[in-house]
Amino acid sequence: MRFCIQISNPRTVPCKSKKFDDLSDAIEEVYPMYTEDLYIQWNHISIRLEYKYDISVIIQDILEMLKTVLASEQGSHKVMFGSNTFCANWELEWDSEEMLIKSNWSGVMGDIENILNERSKLNISKKQFLSEWKMLLRRIILDLENLELSFEDSHDWELLKELESSITGSGVFYSEN
Repeated sequence: MRFCIQISNPRTVPCKSKKFDDLSDAIEEVYPMYTEDLYIQWNHISIRLEYKYDISVIIQDILEMLKTVLASEQGSHKVMFGSNTFCANWELEWDSEEMLIKSNWSGVMGDIENILNERSKLNISKKQFLSEWKMLLRRIILDLENLELSFEDSHDWELLKELESSITGSGVFYSEN
């Protein structure tokens, strides 16, 4: 598989406070350092991301990227993921069916950015790309709802739920076919 996301089964920890400034703060707090990680397959290369320190940092970038792709049948978007262990620039271009992602990797857990840069272009169907993100969004929603958290700034939380419900399919690891 050229691009897929395995969300694994991260555990959560009870929080001292049920109210957080924003979604990023909540994600960093509820997922402990030592739990299962998320894996992205990029052109047959496995990239490990921690929920606590990667997903919490890049969640706003993910949401904005998905919102932009869903909003138009064709277009382009640049995203910079700025986590220390998932630092990359992606340039996305898509039409109603296909997507091309040109990437530049500068910091990845395991020091594999040179290998990733050798395989920097990714062609994928637009539907498949979006569906791969759905289960990550759902995982975060379910985990945070189970902990009954609330937010001072709920914009990203509401966007997360809206995007999850808008994306069809559930990625190759989680589809029923």
